Amino acid sequence: MEHEEFGLAVAEHRSSIVRQWSLISGMSQANSAYELTRHGIQKGFVGSRSPVKGELMKGWCVNNTAPLWACKSALSLCLEHGWQPSSPIEWALFAYLFIRFEPVGELEEMVSRLPAGLSGVQGGREWLMLAIEDRDVNRNKKNK
Repeated sequence: MEHEEFGLAVAEHRSSIVRQWSLISGMSQANSAYELTRHGIQKGFVGSRSPVKGELMKGWCVNNTAPLWACKSALSLCLEHGWQPSSPIEWALFAYLFIRFEPVGELEEMVSRLPAGLSGVQGGREWLMLAIEDRDVNRNKKNK
C-alpha cells in the first residue's frame, strides 16, 4: 500500500475501530460509549468530560466522524480485549492510531512498543513505517 492509499484507507474507515470496540465489548450501546469515554479520560486521550451518549457514538460510526480521542480509546480497549488487526484496513487503522498514542517515537521505538501478540506479526513493521511516513508528510504540510 502506498502513502496516498494508506491515508485514504484511514480517512474512509477511521470510525470503524469505534464500531469494533462496541462489538467486542458485548455491552449496550450506552455502556460501551460510557466505557469508551472513561477509558479515553484515564489514558489522557481526552480531558475530563461527560460520557458520550450511545446514540452519538452510533452516529460517529454511521457517519465516520468519530474524533481522534475516541478512535484512540477504542483501539486501546480493543487491544486490551485481545483484538488483533487482520485485514489491510484494520492494519492501517491500527498503525495510524498506535503511533498517535505517543506520537514522538520513531520506527524502532514504535516496534518495541507493539503489544505482545503483535510484536512478531509479519508485516506489522511495514504498517508502522507507512503510518510514520503519513504522519511526517502531514506534519510537513502543516509546517509549510
